[in-house]
Amino acid sequence: MKTILISRVSSLVLSTLFAANLFAQKDFSNLSAYRYVTDQFNAGNLSTHNYSRDNTAVSEKVLYHFGKKFKNVNKARWELVDNNYLARFLKDGISTQILFNKNGKVLYTILYATGEILPNSVKNIVTDNYKNYRITSVAKISEAGYKIWIVKLASNKSYAAVAVEDGTIQEIESFQKAN
Repeated sequence: MKTILISRVSSLVLSTLFAANLFAQKDFSNLSAYRYVTDQFNAGNLSTHNYSRDNTAVSEKVLYHFGKKFKNVNKARWELVDNNYLARFLKDGISTQILFNKNGKVLYTILYATGEILPNSVKNIVTDNYKNYRITSVAKISEAGYKIWIVKLASNKSYAAVAVEDGTIQEIESFQKAN
């Protein structure tokens, strides 16, 4: 799965090294979904998209498991990624990506949305640490037993992105706005 994302995202290696250096307490750089999301944040590509079904042939096992989890999703775009199936769809304003293996097991899930989907506990951690910032967008990563929230923030003078997992906040990036 690591080579999948490396081939799809040109700056993935730099993003992984950057994230690994910042995360002394917890190293999420081995999680492919985490690397993908942090790279998308760095590229400024986190927005909701309207996906449509394409012509990718999806295995019956994968479609069965997808249908059980997402009964009301009828428009999904599928991609075959090294024998895995990536589904992308928009539901209730939340852009979702799910990677399934060929047997229908979910390898990771990424949700992209506004700050309204943040649980209060996560929102409180972020707002307590970044008092003069507003939340501009979030991504929730579920992979390998981890549930990580990536939160993008803005103030009048700067931007920041943080990761929150299990009550711990870690800054991913911070920079000043141009005058």
